[in-house]
Amino acid sequence: QCAEVCHSSAIETVDIEQRKPAAKDPVKVGLATIVKDRCLPWAYGLTCITCNEFCPTSPKAIKLVDGPHPGAKVPEIDPRLCTGCGACEFVCPLPDTAAVVTAGNESRNPDFRVTL
Repeated sequence: QCAEVCHSSAIETVDIEQRKPAAKDPVKVGLATIVKDRCLPWAYGLTCITCNEFCPTSPKAIKLVDGPHPGAKVPEIDPRLCTGCGACEFVCPLPDTAAVVTAGNESRNPDFRVTL
């Protein structure tokens, strides 16, 4: 819907099938990363699964894996599945979010076509 109301045409309309990670060439607007020093599970061993729960990709781009603290699951992002939508950054409960989306893996601009 953003593309429909964008007056400058800076936001392109993207077909729903192109937004799915399973698509042949899915559209990616960026890449999320976890700042481990800020992330509650990574830094302190506290339970937090918010970014995993809100990740809209299927399969999930954010997996919970064993971390450095015994019994604590930590978020890990699969760059092949992450579309850079920003849901994880938006829902992170920390004021200085631990999930950060950058232009890496962005598929629309040839300058950012580095695929991790």
